[in-house]
Amino acid sequence: MLRCAWCMKKIGEDKPCFGLSVKFAKGVDFNEKDGKIISLYLASRKTSIPLIVVGNDSEAKKK
Repeated sequence: MLRCAWCMKKIGEDKPCFGLSVKFAKGVDFNEKDGKIISLYLASRKTSIPLIVVGNDSEAKKK
């Protein structure tokens, strides 16, 4: 069973899952995290969410 990274509710097998693309502020360097799943703390929500950092040579990064 999957859980929503935002609200932590369970996602049923017949339910859609969505992702979003984010861009970090200029000067933020995540190159050492390419291709890894990391935890990103959101101070405004006082919680962490999982985040996949795509590799520089990935199709997602090119788009």
